[in-house]
Formats: sequence, structure tokens, C-alpha cells
Amino acid sequence: MYSDEGQLIWLKSGAFPARYNELVDAGKVPAALASALPDKATMAKVKFPTLAQITKAKELVTKDWANAVA
Repeated sequence: MYSDEGQLIWLKSGAFPARYNELVDAGKVPAALASALPDKATMAKVKFPTLAQITKAKELVTKDWANAVA
């Protein structure tokens, strides 16, 4: 999933792979795939949640789910 090949599969599927900037720097992203996404400077601003943030969100959703959808 996080190998170069796996990351390019994500990219071919229209998803932004976690190692995108690293692959661009290494010249491993084909131009056709890169052109489907915003430029590298914009993509460098993308932030991924930390494990702590994911855990906190999971707790909040689990706690409040019934009230929110019932």
C-alpha cells in the first residue's frame, strides 16, 4: 500500500497518495497522472490527521452517533 507501486495505484484511482511529494521529487509520477492533480506547491499544503486526532474523532462520533442520526 505504501510502496511506490501501491502509491501510484492510489494516484491512478484518483486518490491523493500519502507519499505523493516524495514520489514527485524522485521523478516517479508520470506526467499524465501529475497533471490530474493540483500543482506540487498546493499539494504540499495538504495535511493528514495524526493518530491522536483520528482517535479523538472516533471517540466523538461513537459517543454522539445515536443522538445525531436518531
